[in-house]
Amino acid sequence: MSNVLHSDEDIIRYLCSGNQRQVEDMTNYLLTQFRGMVITQVKSVNGDLDWDVEDVLHEAIIALTKHIQEGVFQPNKAKISTYFYVIARNTLSKQLRQRSISKDVPFENHTGNDRLIGLNDAERLLQSDDVRKRVTSALQQLDPICREVLVRFWLEDQSMRDISTALGKSLDMVKQRNRRCLQHLRRLLYADFKDWFH
Repeated sequence: MSNVLHSDEDIIRYLCSGNQRQVEDMTNYLLTQFRGMVITQVKSVNGDLDWDVEDVLHEAIIALTKHIQEGVFQPNKAKISTYFYVIARNTLSKQLRQRSISKDVPFENHTGNDRLIGLNDAERLLQSDDVRKRVTSALQQLDPICREVLVRFWLEDQSMRDISTALGKSLDMVKQRNRRCLQHLRRLLYADFKDWFH
């Protein structure tokens, strides 16, 4: 998608088009357009510019897209930028609260053997066209960085260190992104595949 500014009408039309490529292009456009707004919010609370900006930005874009596609967002009552600002602010506040609550809880050390389901079971289940379509659809709803991290780690069995090198990001940031993106994917898949998750 070009760098031209899009109106709220354009954004709504693209996100509700049902065309996965158009939805993905508009999602990437929104990630670029609203990044500065999220950076400002994170700076205002002395947050982590690497971790918080990415997590808040992606989670808020997912929520905005869902609200637009499901008709929750009402264009006659607010601009999309204003609506996104509120979503991002609430997302950041929730993230900071959760961090405050869990700051004394040790981070669980996941190993390479920790998977959504056993690899043999996954291979069998993914032979089903319906399951493949649902998983692919859920992955497509995530931002490109999330998709790349999850595909590399969970499907291609790459190590966190290899992913860190490939993406040019710190190892800690990739681990955090994997955890956050997996939470998003689990939410998207939970209704259909409750028995996949521990």
